Amino acid sequence: MGGIWFRGREFITALSETIGYKTGLAVAEERLRGIVDEVGYGEYWPETDDAVMRIRSEEFEELFAGVLHRLGTGPPRRVVGPLTEVYQRNSDDPERKAAFDAVAPDFAEFLKESVAAAEPGATKLDPSAWLSAPRAHRRCVPRAATQASSRATR
Repeated sequence: MGGIWFRGREFITALSETIGYKTGLAVAEERLRGIVDEVGYGEYWPETDDAVMRIRSEEFEELFAGVLHRLGTGPPRRVVGPLTEVYQRNSDDPERKAAFDAVAPDFAEFLKESVAAAEPGATKLDPSAWLSAPRAHRRCVPRAATQASSRATR
């Protein structure tokens, strides 16, 4: 990923406005600075309004996610990719991993096609068409893996 160049005031304004948009809260600059310090990104707070700074985009995402969590509107850590998260939770069980291996490629393809077909500015994808598609239109999940998965969710 690339870096983002800000002047000090631009950084504060961008972070504040984005936090406000996501939470519906107007957070005072002093409070926002305190939260940024609390989540471990205090070194990114600009010393002056005119200071020129560069922050890697993934670090800005982590900072943003940390502030959202601290305000009670986000997960405790940024989820990079839902498929990665599901894989990590199931990779130690051979049957559940087999189910993941069977479904993940189709779901990844669904995501790719859905993003390509989405209207500009769209922020959500609806997976119901993929979930309700007949099995013949998706790869089959091995029966043993399906049974293991249903046992794990009971």
